[in-house]
Amino acid sequence: MDNKFRAWYLSQEDKLTIAKLKKINIKDLMPADTIIKVVSSGINYKDSLALTGKAPVVRKFPMIPGIDLAGIIEDSNNPFFKRGDSVFATGHGMGELHYGGLSEYARIESEWLLKVPKQFSCNDVMSIGTAGLTAMLCVIGIEESGITPDMGEIVVTGATGGVGTFAIMILSKLGFSVVASTRKIYEEKHLIGLGAERIINSEVFNGTPRLVDKETWASAVDVIGGGTLSHIIAQTARGGVISVCGQIQGINLNTNMAPFILRGIKLLGIDSAYCKKEKREYAWGRLVELIDLNLIKPVITDISIDEVLLASNKIIEGKHKGRYIVNI
Repeated sequence: MDNKFRAWYLSQEDKLTIAKLKKINIKDLMPADTIIKVVSSGINYKDSLALTGKAPVVRKFPMIPGIDLAGIIEDSNNPFFKRGDSVFATGHGMGELHYGGLSEYARIESEWLLKVPKQFSCNDVMSIGTAGLTAMLCVIGIEESGITPDMGEIVVTGATGGVGTFAIMILSKLGFSVVASTRKIYEEKHLIGLGAERIINSEVFNGTPRLVDKETWASAVDVIGGGTLSHIIAQTARGGVISVCGQIQGINLNTNMAPFILRGIKLLGIDSAYCKKEKREYAWGRLVELIDLNLIKPVITDISIDEVLLASNKIIEGKHKGRYIVNI
């Protein structure tokens, strides 16, 4: 094990977040029962907010960002894991409260870890990462609420982002009619290739929503929040379900009780960071079955650890497509 290694390190000066790629020691890592040599990580929207300081997602400084990681066990106090095992982790406060995955080594709790599926590599798992897990949990919520393909169209917002990409792929594979909402209309061919049946311009969700609008959607996967979610609530059909997992447009919601009590719709909050291990294992089992790794290759951009901040800025500016994978 190298005594010194590189990690992205966040500090705060005069309430400004400073992100630097620096060398640290194993002893600098937070206490936990397992040391991992990180092979790959990913950059999620939350990671980008942390690295750029655009939102207060980091709750403890200094911090190593990165809510996803995959790598090889170097040492563990848990007999379930042995040196050399390929493992991965997502969420659990990594990059917010506990040092995360944008580092050449990580020390985290073994209870957060899952073994990499036999048919996957560390890079494969990170190609899916929190984005894919979140999308799968959104779809599971929709399924468990009784929504079936014959009930109508499902709209997916933020369609060219990580969660949107996986939601389209999963829903399409399960036989649902998927409508992709995006401001990047020029990505129509790409989105149809993922499985969307048609594309709509996300501008249709601008303006003030009606109290109750035309019943348009059997269900929805929403990563945008704000005004977009307000419109979708008003347009969701009787008995419909909306899985909500993001707040790109803001945390405020302009809605009313009418769609809920007149149409019996449900709003499901999806938390992939702290979901129970049993549900996490079930979701990953579904992902192994449903995700075609060859199909996601065109939406994966591989970068080095040196390029993390540049990629984060592109995500914040909406200049990315799919998912960034950090080869460490």
